[in-house]
Amino acid sequence: MFELSLKNFRNYVNLKGAQLIELKNGYKSLIDTLIKPHEKEFYSKLNLNHDLTAILLSKSLETTQTNEQCEHSRYTQDKNKIVLKLRDKSKGNSEVIVICDRVICTVSLGVLKANLEKLIQPASLIPEEKLAAVSRVGFGTLNKVIR
Repeated sequence: MFELSLKNFRNYVNLKGAQLIELKNGYKSLIDTLIKPHEKEFYSKLNLNHDLTAILLSKSLETTQTNEQCEHSRYTQDKNKIVLKLRDKSKGNSEVIVICDRVICTVSLGVLKANLEKLIQPASLIPEEKLAAVSRVGFGTLNKVIR
């Protein structure tokens, strides 16, 4: 409770429509709907039994440029691409490199808190306000504010 901030509570706007939507078949139906137009391409790029070890961003995206090479540039020269390093558990933990345009990372909050600066490299590209927000967020408790 000591970390809760009501600073922006006055900006809260109650939106019209349903406040809770329950999906008949859970989130799978939502994901299936999103995937449907690109189903073949999606499943051809799906990597099961892999652990994400690092998300590599181009060091050239930093505001303070350095001349040193970054690990990202070992795999692609396109600064707008994202390099994922995966560990293939089905093949004796061999390393797999995937180059992406976009990434949606849905790790749990506990994993994110423990590994954020090791997971995204270089960590200097993570904005300070994002680091602070992740460190402030608690989990395991639901708090309500009633006015």
